[in-house]
Amino acid sequence: MPNQTYPTQPIDHPGNAEVDPKVKAGGRLRAWWESAVRVLERAEKSITENFRVPPNGG
Repeated sequence: MPNQTYPTQPIDHPGNAEVDPKVKAGGRLRAWWESAVRVLERAEKSITENFRVPPNGG
């Protein structure tokens, strides 16, 4: 987004700042999200493997 005073210059944004290389991109939120995705994938696999159709076709 251009700067209102100088339309050709970009606005300084915190996202443009250099990130400490020790900090993983996304940090704790990304780690939590990835963990939640793995848990849901395991749950889906377990449900799919244990799914049974009743003898009368249900």
